[in-house]
Amino acid sequence: QLTSLNLKWCNKITDTGLKHVAPLTQLTCLDLVDCGKITDTGLVHVAQLTQLTSLILSYCYKITDTGLGHVAQLKQLTNLNLSYCRNITDNGLEHVSQLTRLTDLNLICCDNITDTGLEHVAQLTQLTSLNLYNCYKITDRGLVYIAQLTQLTCLNLLSCYNITDTGRDIVPCLRF
Repeated sequence: QLTSLNLKWCNKITDTGLKHVAPLTQLTCLDLVDCGKITDTGLVHVAQLTQLTSLILSYCYKITDTGLGHVAQLKQLTNLNLSYCRNITDNGLEHVSQLTRLTDLNLICCDNITDTGLEHVAQLTQLTSLNLYNCYKITDRGLVYIAQLTQLTCLNLLSCYNITDTGRDIVPCLRF
């Protein structure tokens, strides 16, 4: 039985196509990078893949917070990549916070994420890697929440230009 499916750059895949993926119940890894026609409706089908540990949705531009409500049903997820899903907001991260097994969360260029969203992320106590590259609405206040992630070994704050020296002092791993 298939355990990994890579549909990266298959940009003609639609929500209907994902309906045909749903019966692959042994999938642990699904890569949908740049499948730009996928919407929240398609994630209803993905949510049936309860064995998924890795879900990559980079450049799936049409996905919103509603879709993350469906993703939140995937309780086995350890890796979630939402980079360039620019319609994701703090409300979506509230759904993501239910994925308590997450160790790797990628939010590159999710530029609607604010400090409030990081309050939700702080509930993901197993996180070892958090990528916030170009989440430029994050400030020092948001780092107070990140500081609670004691398992974090990799943190990317590149182009988070509202973070100051004060914020650097808040997060123990940023002190040098």
